[in-house]
Amino acid sequence: MKQLARIAGLATVAALFLVACGEDSTAAPGDSSASNKAAEYASLEEAGACVPSRYGETVYVIGEEAFYFCGGKKWTVIDEGDNGSSSVGGSSSENGGQYGTSSQQSSEGGKSTEGGLNVSSSSSSSSSSSSSSSSSSISSSSSSSSSSSSSLESQETEALCGNVVYNPTTHLCDIRDTTLYKWARIGSQTWMAENLNYEYKVNDSTYRHSCYENEPDSCAKYGRLYNLKTAKAACPAGWHLPSLDEVDTLWWGLESELGPGAELKADSGWHADGNGTNSSGFSALPSGYAGLYSPRVYTYSGAGRRALFWTDTYGSSLYIGLSYDSNSISFERESSNYLLSVRCIKDAE
Repeated sequence: MKQLARIAGLATVAALFLVACGEDSTAAPGDSSASNKAAEYASLEEAGACVPSRYGETVYVIGEEAFYFCGGKKWTVIDEGDNGSSSVGGSSSENGGQYGTSSQQSSEGGKSTEGGLNVSSSSSSSSSSSSSSSSSSISSSSSSSSSSSSSLESQETEALCGNVVYNPTTHLCDIRDTTLYKWARIGSQTWMAENLNYEYKVNDSTYRHSCYENEPDSCAKYGRLYNLKTAKAACPAGWHLPSLDEVDTLWWGLESELGPGAELKADSGWHADGNGTNSSGFSALPSGYAGLYSPRVYTYSGAGRRALFWTDTYGSSLYIGLSYDSNSISFERESSNYLLSVRCIKDAE
């Protein structure tokens, strides 16, 4: 019965579309099978990209129990409503597109995406008898583009970082070395959710950074460690080393009964089960640090147990600290030549 309802719903949408456009409701020879039954897919991803060659195509996504219409480089959901009108991806309606059918109606609001097509009709009548339905095909009012469309163009949540496809709503791309970093929105701020791992290169020995114990695997796991001078210069464009005021804003926005450190620490990777809840999404890992005990000799310590992050505080080498044996946040000072982790914060918009 569900399948019959799907087919009846799709046929009604087709009829409404053609009546609105002033077209005859009889499909061209050979088109009846395509118009009366949409192709079914388990997910929208399985259906593939909405490209110009597929404009006018309707598919049914089983996992969402919804029809999608291809137009304007977007798959637009077609929801059933109770107002007797048909709108496919309508930008003029706040609740998105709706259409009515004689077989079933739903009061759920529709979802629409930019670039869809609008069709509306207050009523429609069939010229055939009630025992048979006329066959019709849905045509796109947009002409096919001569240029090819890629899947990246049809998905606003996809972009390229070098040759890698990524989602800008969850990651940022450092175009200097095409490294991807997760980010997290915490209160009014946007923070990197991973430690910076940029190999800052400049012909000046006072800019220093390294992997923990000079092991490349440590950089891959924890990011790099930087002295304060390098930390202030190393964040990608549009991001910066946080000030003490910005760290205060982060801190006061954390409300866990366990302590603010618990919200910042990752939920795995800390010594002696000293993990946090990571409810903030900050995902702090115990990256350790390096102390400078002679002009050129660094001693590494704290991996698995501590995470220390530089702040850009005028006239002071201040950092914030997290530890496996505490759920608090410490504010401490150390030599600006120590090598600590860096978390960049996004510039205010």
